[in-house]
Amino acid sequence: MSHPDSAHDGPGGRSLALATTGIVVLALAVRAWEASRSELWFDEIDTLWVARLDWPSLFRTVAHDVHPPLHFALIKLWRALGGEASFWIKLSSVLPGAALVGAMAWLGRSLFGNRVGVIAALLLAVHGVHVLVSQEARAFAWLALWVWLAVGFAHRYVRDPHAGDATGLLLCEALGLWTHYLSGLVFACLFIWGAVVLARSRVRLAHWLGLHLAVTALFAPQLHTFMTQIHRDTGEHWIHHASWSSLFSLARHTAFGAIWTLVPFAVMAALPLARPRERGAAIMIACLIVPVVASTFAITRMGGHVYTERYMDWIVPGCVLLAAGGLASLRARWLAWVLTLVFVIQGIRVVAGPPPAEPTHLAAAQRWLTPRVASGDAIVCVDTHSLFYFRQHASALPPAVLLWPGGRPPYYEGAELIPSVWIQDERYLDSLATTHVRWWAVRTVHGGVDSGPTARLLQRSGGHVAFAAGSTTVFEGPR
Repeated sequence: MSHPDSAHDGPGGRSLALATTGIVVLALAVRAWEASRSELWFDEIDTLWVARLDWPSLFRTVAHDVHPPLHFALIKLWRALGGEASFWIKLSSVLPGAALVGAMAWLGRSLFGNRVGVIAALLLAVHGVHVLVSQEARAFAWLALWVWLAVGFAHRYVRDPHAGDATGLLLCEALGLWTHYLSGLVFACLFIWGAVVLARSRVRLAHWLGLHLAVTALFAPQLHTFMTQIHRDTGEHWIHHASWSSLFSLARHTAFGAIWTLVPFAVMAALPLARPRERGAAIMIACLIVPVVASTFAITRMGGHVYTERYMDWIVPGCVLLAAGGLASLRARWLAWVLTLVFVIQGIRVVAGPPPAEPTHLAAAQRWLTPRVASGDAIVCVDTHSLFYFRQHASALPPAVLLWPGGRPPYYEGAELIPSVWIQDERYLDSLATTHVRWWAVRTVHGGVDSGPTARLLQRSGGHVAFAAGSTTVFEGPR
């Protein structure tokens, strides 16, 4: 039986469709604007460079990383369609990000009613975290899309089974697994939820089990690579020890990025759990978010490498959906409007803030260097983030090399994509001094390998800080 508010025929249905269309257009515009504000950064360039490879090399290179290959394959096709301009590559995530905003209207209507769908879509359209995820040419926008579409199809299938919903669930779960392994934990929780709900019907429970066995079969060709990647990740990793403060940071960013919005957002998100009419759907969403966040956090606290805040950004649509359910349930409509407006304004404030820091700082360093570097000078990068940025974007400057004492970088620093001729050890600076070649060095501080020791090597070799912009520093070598 459908929700009483879920009718969509007639004038009310047309108004709902117009409102949803307007919100999706808004979401697309906001995400496209955000995508235009910065160039590709390290992770995106890494993805793009993998996409340049021929198909066998692409799959082989991705297998040496810790991610499934679907998003890399998508970027390869996208690049062939429109080239390598930063905005075009980012658009590959802008589109699924905007599509998820539209899907929120459908999911909210299915789970809670029409008003919830519209409110959830509006809140997600201006949510700073989701806007940022949707402009980054990585797998996270697609991960969120597949996860929440699967939730919608699962809820419909469990409530009233139809072949179309079963097919939608099958495809979304399979595509999610081939996009990002984290979706496996989410879909495991979704399977358990459905099994509990359907436990009284052996026939329907058997169908539910068979559906997920079919998903497993679709993912089976990747299982061997997945196990190899897990083994590799236990040795080399970039994820640091999970702190309790990171959970608070995740909660704050989910609640539109401010401490003062955290309490009202949490209260609104909790309200559907307290109301019998909405409780079932709210429990379903909570059964996905809480176990995945808690288990990955606990595993990482115990020495694993699966929790980081950016990996948890997929929870934002679900939390927004719960908050929208709470807002729609308020008897004081004026209060619902006020709180919705508060969340929207705070979301816009976050979106209107500074663009992503790393590419912005590196772009400033590039602009500073361009008029000062002569054709015979050398550009030295002491970290892979700077190297990738300058190799991708600074074609007017001499080709950058990587100063990396002690062998090759680990896999998560893009080692598979760095030719050996790009890598130099500490003797390189001595050779430049011997041949009287002037050098410039760029350092960007990031969450991977600490480049501090190499930066101190620059200073011992006569370099001094000539320019700084946030996390990026430019050293000038001796004349």
